[in-house]
Amino acid sequence: MQELAASVFYGGPVGDNKDREALTSLTQACLGPSSGNWAQPHTPQQLLATLMPSPELGELDAMEECKAQMHLLPTLPEPRICGLSAGSQTWLWRRQSRALLSALQRSSPTWVPAACGGSRRAERRLRQRLVQAKRRLESLQALLTETICQDESGAGWVELGLSARRPLEGFLKAEVLEVSQLVGALQRDLDCLLQQLKGAPPCASRRCAEVAHALWAGRLPRPWRPHAPAGPQPPWQWLRQLSRRGQLLVRYLGVGTQVPERIFHLSAFCHPRRLLLSLRWEAAFAVVALTNFPGCQGSSSSQLPDRRQELSSPLHLQVVNVPNPTVPETGLLLIGLQLRNAEWDPLAGALQDSSSRQPSPLPPVSVSISAQALGANDLPPAGLAVYSCPVYMEGPLGTTRLHSRKILMHLPLPTKLSPATCVQRRVHVCSPPLT
Repeated sequence: MQELAASVFYGGPVGDNKDREALTSLTQACLGPSSGNWAQPHTPQQLLATLMPSPELGELDAMEECKAQMHLLPTLPEPRICGLSAGSQTWLWRRQSRALLSALQRSSPTWVPAACGGSRRAERRLRQRLVQAKRRLESLQALLTETICQDESGAGWVELGLSARRPLEGFLKAEVLEVSQLVGALQRDLDCLLQQLKGAPPCASRRCAEVAHALWAGRLPRPWRPHAPAGPQPPWQWLRQLSRRGQLLVRYLGVGTQVPERIFHLSAFCHPRRLLLSLRWEAAFAVVALTNFPGCQGSSSSQLPDRRQELSSPLHLQVVNVPNPTVPETGLLLIGLQLRNAEWDPLAGALQDSSSRQPSPLPPVSVSISAQALGANDLPPAGLAVYSCPVYMEGPLGTTRLHSRKILMHLPLPTKLSPATCVQRRVHVCSPPLT
C-alpha cells in the first residue's frame, strides 16, 4: 500500500538509495501509525477524496472549489520541498528558452540571420576564444612546471599518491602532475583547431575531430569530460576553472614554505575523495612509526600500513562554528561548502528550515583523525538531533547530480528539523565550482 501511494502521490523517480530513503520516509510520515494525530488519516482513500471534487458539484463549481483550495495554501509550492534545488529551475528555463527560440526560427524564416554572416561571426568568436584559452593554458603550464622543478629538482616526485612517505603531500603532487599532463593535452587540441581555422587541412585524428565539433557547438568535448567530475559544462567556463584549480594546487603544495597551511577547497581537486583517504593513511603511517622500533628513526619508512590500519583511523568531521577557526594538528579544514534545501543558523550551530531557494554558506569543516571520545565541545547542542548530510560536487548553474555514487562523504550536522524531514527534502551540502 505504501509503494502504491508513493507512486501515485509522490511520483518521483527512484534513481538511487537516497531517492528510496526519501520515498520511504515520506510514505511513512503520511501512512505510518504515528500519523494518527491528524484530523483525518492520510490513507489513499482520504487523499483521493481530497484531490477529486465532489460528484454532486458541476464542472464550474468544481473548478472554483479547486481554486479556493489553492488560495488557502500558505505559500506557493517550492522546489526545495520536493528535494530540488534552484539549479533545476534554471535548467528548465534554459530548456524552455531553447525550445521557444527553435519554434520562432521555424515559424519566421525571414527573422533568422543570413547563414554566411552568422558563420563568419561564429568563426571569429571561436578564434578569439581559442587564442584567449591558449594564453591562459600557457601561463598555467609555466606555473606548474616551475613548481615541479623547484621542489628538489623533481627528486621529490618519484613517490606519489598514497605510496608516498607523506600521503597528503603525495596526493597534492599527484594532482599537480595530472593537471600538468591535462594542460599539455588541451594545448595540443587547441593548437590543432587553430591551425585548421588558419587554413590547414582537417586533422585525421578522431580526438581532434570530436574536440573541434564540440567546440563549434559550444559543448564540452567528450575527451575532456572525464576530467570534469561535476559533469558537463560550457567549455570556456571549464577552462577558466581549470586555471583556477592549478593556481590553488600550487598554493596548497606550498613549495618554498616550511609548513603549508592545510585549508582546502574540494572543488580544486579532480579526485576529492583521495584527499580524505590520504589523511587516513597519514594516521596509519604514524601508527606504524610508533609501533616499529621507536628508538630508530627511519626504520619504518619502507613499511606501508595495511588496509586494516587505514580503516581503523576514523575521520572526525565537525562544522567549526567560530569566527577564526584553527587547523587541527592531525587534520585539515574544508572551506567554501554550501548547504542546499535548508540554511545554517550560526547562533545555534545547527541547520534549520529556510524559505529561500538560495544556498546557505556553511562555516569551515574540520576534518581530523581522532580515536578518542568526543569532548563537550564536539557534542551537538542539547535537544538537537544529528543529520548525516551527504556532500556532493556542484556542477554549473547550481545543478547537482544527487546520486549515491557522487557522494564524497557524510557530514554530521546538528539540526532543528527532524532527520526524516531532511531526508525528504534531500538536504545536502555541495562544493560549488571555483570562481
